Amino acid sequence: MAQPLWDLVIKQSRLKSGNIGKSTLINNFLEKNEVPRKTLALEFNFCRRNRGPCFPKTVVHLWELGGGVKFSDLLDVIVTKNSVEKLCIVIVLDLSKPTEFWTYLTHLISSLESSINNALEQRWSQANGGSRKVESNRMCRMLNADHPDRDLMAIFPVPLTIIGSKYDIFLNLNLERRAFITKSLRFVAHFHGAALFVCSSMFTNAVDTSMTKKIRDYLNYLTFDTSIPVTSPLLEGGPLHILPGQDSFDSIGLPPSESYLKQSDESTPFQLWERAFIRRFPQVPISKSANDNDPGADEQFAEPEVDAVRQLKDEEFERSRRQSERFMQVRMQPTSVDEIVFGA
Repeated sequence: MAQPLWDLVIKQSRLKSGNIGKSTLINNFLEKNEVPRKTLALEFNFCRRNRGPCFPKTVVHLWELGGGVKFSDLLDVIVTKNSVEKLCIVIVLDLSKPTEFWTYLTHLISSLESSINNALEQRWSQANGGSRKVESNRMCRMLNADHPDRDLMAIFPVPLTIIGSKYDIFLNLNLERRAFITKSLRFVAHFHGAALFVCSSMFTNAVDTSMTKKIRDYLNYLTFDTSIPVTSPLLEGGPLHILPGQDSFDSIGLPPSESYLKQSDESTPFQLWERAFIRRFPQVPISKSANDNDPGADEQFAEPEVDAVRQLKDEEFERSRRQSERFMQVRMQPTSVDEIVFGA
């Protein structure tokens, strides 16, 4: 029987947040020992592994998005009706910038959830000649049916993993701020039925190595259908690692009780946490403009001759990109019984 194709989206959550360990995490998942390089827009990688002598190979596609929401429209290439049922999302945050990551995290979760539900709706409509409300499926099955918070959660429609990076720099914040940020992240992750991991960006000591192994084992479980990692959660007092369903709203508690949190009796728990976080860490406005902070877009630096050559090179690059895509599509066609892949 042919094995399905998994698309694993590694999503960088904030604008210009280089060197947060995202590419290192991908290399770790691929078991590559390479020096990470800067991510340019949407980058592609893949790996194939044998599950056993009687099983065909499983192929994982990894799409890495740089630039935060600036290039988030490129995800439309990935989130389609053909790939959505085997899709995983990984969002990597920079914990050293709490004034930025809440807005990016919630924006990305909201926009991705909308795109995924639309793709699932299209798939259902095409298969059944009708339409219906798409409900969470895979993530619901990952949670225990008797979890006390099950009816209070807005479970993300596909497996979602949130990774907080730069924990080593995050430790420079005072204890009260660290505790508030970690509880806020725990709430968002648990509310959406997501896994939550926290790690440093350098991966230089035994703790970092242990955490990257936990992350790799969990991603292997999602993509290659290996056994689910058996590990006790760490809810506080160090780098967090919490699998879906291992946390609870009772354990997380409520945000600080201040007067501004009581302005409306109709506020949901998510709104209370969001209001408290933004009050504590006012967020930098996000922008999707590709020209933000780009001196090349400033008229005072205009170089018509250089721009003309650049346009020719861009057109040449686009032709080369299309040729490479066609070549890759041909290469990815099944060539033997034990390497049958269905992809987007």
